[in-house]
Amino acid sequence: MRIPSYEGPAKVTDWAAVIRSKSPATGMPQGLTMFSTAWCGVCKTARSYFIAKGIRFTEIDIEKSPEGRRQYESLGVRGVPAIVLGSKVMMGFGPDAFQAMLTNP
Repeated sequence: MRIPSYEGPAKVTDWAAVIRSKSPATGMPQGLTMFSTAWCGVCKTARSYFIAKGIRFTEIDIEKSPEGRRQYESLGVRGVPAIVLGSKVMMGFGPDAFQAMLTNP
């Protein structure tokens, strides 16, 4: 199955609502996590932003990590990047949406 790159406006959802409607995702990394692929241009943009701003994050390539793919699928999102912080999940990336996510994790 090919995972699309999500290039629309960044969307932030409440991950807690996702896991209430599904079985809980176990073993999810703590802190800021970006589920990505090597070919995704939006992932590259997000990665560059995090590095430029000195934001610590964990990146999981869902095409190289079976466990990462399972965690990604448990989020119920369709596309990369999927950026997880606390109970929030951002599909896609936008600096303004990300800053809002940071101030309200």
